[in-house]
Amino acid sequence: MRRPGHEIGIGKCSPWGIVTHRSTILSFGGGSVAYVPDSVYEQFQQAGLEHWSVRTATGSTWMHEREWRLPRPRGTAGIASVQAVLVGDINWRPSLVEARWVDRTTGDPVTGEEASPYAELVHELPRLWRESWIWVWDPQHETVVKHPPGTLC
Repeated sequence: MRRPGHEIGIGKCSPWGIVTHRSTILSFGGGSVAYVPDSVYEQFQQAGLEHWSVRTATGSTWMHEREWRLPRPRGTAGIASVQAVLVGDINWRPSLVEARWVDRTTGDPVTGEEASPYAELVHELPRLWRESWIWVWDPQHETVVKHPPGTLC
């Protein structure tokens, strides 16, 4: 098993990932991606399962990865199944998402822009970021620093 942050350290992946247990992924019907030669990849494609495989031919840019995937609609696994979010930079934050509507004059929640002429859409960090442990890769010490939920918001 590679140490956490290996892909971040070598600069070959996006600056974040989800940390969970293998048993959790398996319980939701997920599994590891197959790393296969072109001829086998073609068989995955013909079966409509190319999303479960990665080519290993010369020139493949994905050989450093060992990823797991869930064949589920977005959000099905749930935040409780996430152990942490791993990031490669203490200053990195995910994009803000649309969170809720409020009346900008009172701060009270409203159902949408049709509910009040003063309705305003509030954007905030995703729930996963706010409610999960955030592990930050420290390249100088080659370790992860663990931050409790809500402390990097």
